[in-house]
Amino acid sequence: MFLKKLELKNFRGIEAQNIDFNDGINLIIGNNGAGKTSILSAIANTLSIMTASLSGGEVLHFNQNDVRCVQRRVSESIVESKQAFPIEAKSTIDFNGISLQFGQTGKDILDVLNLQGIDGWNHKDEIIAVMNGVYPLISYQRFDREWKLQANENRGEVVVRYGTVTRESGYEDCLSGTGYEDIIQKWCLTMALMEYERKSEIREFKAFQRIVEKFIQELEDNNQKISVYYSSEVGSLVYESGDSRLPLYDLSTGYRAIMSMIMELAYRSVILNPEICDDIERIEGIVLIDEIDAHLHPKWQWRILDALKATFPSVQFIVATHSPMVIASVQNVNIINLDVDNGVTYLESAYGFSAGDVLTLRQGTTEMPMEAKKQLDELDRALDEADDNRARAILEKALSEYGENSAFYNELYQMYKLNSWMDV
Repeated sequence: MFLKKLELKNFRGIEAQNIDFNDGINLIIGNNGAGKTSILSAIANTLSIMTASLSGGEVLHFNQNDVRCVQRRVSESIVESKQAFPIEAKSTIDFNGISLQFGQTGKDILDVLNLQGIDGWNHKDEIIAVMNGVYPLISYQRFDREWKLQANENRGEVVVRYGTVTRESGYEDCLSGTGYEDIIQKWCLTMALMEYERKSEIREFKAFQRIVEKFIQELEDNNQKISVYYSSEVGSLVYESGDSRLPLYDLSTGYRAIMSMIMELAYRSVILNPEICDDIERIEGIVLIDEIDAHLHPKWQWRILDALKATFPSVQFIVATHSPMVIASVQNVNIINLDVDNGVTYLESAYGFSAGDVLTLRQGTTEMPMEAKKQLDELDRALDEADDNRARAILEKALSEYGENSAFYNELYQMYKLNSWMDV
């Protein structure tokens, strides 16, 4: 299954927009304010109709802030703001060749306030039938979200209050974009106690651990043994890699972001589909990720999409990013460029490009500060025109501004030196 098309009208800052998606990996790029997060939020709203029909949970309804506002200046100091209707968000999802639609429409503010205009409630039986009983993995991950996990001071009380996990709980808060670490910690504690009491492994828990291990091994590009488990000694989940053993809340921000994401995806996968949790390739779904590059070292930015795809080969990923490393890291990708003036354009894969080439050819900017780029271009023109005096003046200015040990000054100097007609 995968999201084929999103249709929007008067949603936040978007007047009207249709976006086509591919199965596999889709990257949404564009300047700040172009609407990347709005697109992901609109998709989340429509997907919540599907998850609500499957689980009986809640729909993420439109609210007043989702309605586009149009402003008209009525005087030099006063503007008139008016909400634009109808507001609409509609997703077309392909379920193994069968297209189903999920959407919300509000023809006026009363529709929005009264939670009207929901389409797609009645597709549960069709989805289960066409998916052969597999419940799709649905999740919205935001890398800028707050990390909530901390040491548990009252471990026994947690188990009593948590109770039994139901299959439908795999969709609980799956599209809120908020942290789910505390629930996962409680579940891991429950699993550890059950294994101790039964003196045998819990299948779903071992599948959860294997998924986390595979992803981290792919991300780190090694086969080192990885383990995540609840430790009664520290009262928290612990991450163990080789000889290193740390509570998750003591990991770096980047590691916490990565672990939060993969643990939630692994948890939801095994809870929704315990019968096939040992065969993760059969689990399909749609995962939304906003600001995937936040907090990540460039090394991980190069590898994170490949690691996700290797771990969840049948899941569609729709990812918003600014990172040139992320953009250039995968070969088979649908790049969706959002532009405030020109709308939606689809770009060819940038696989194999350098980060600098991506900045120039896919993101419309430069790989260095504008002032430095200006000096580089001026020196290049002076050299082309054989204007030695102007070239030397540019070089001397750069020397005074950056110093002789500056990498940028040395780049300019090498350009100057390579022109054999000059006496350097």
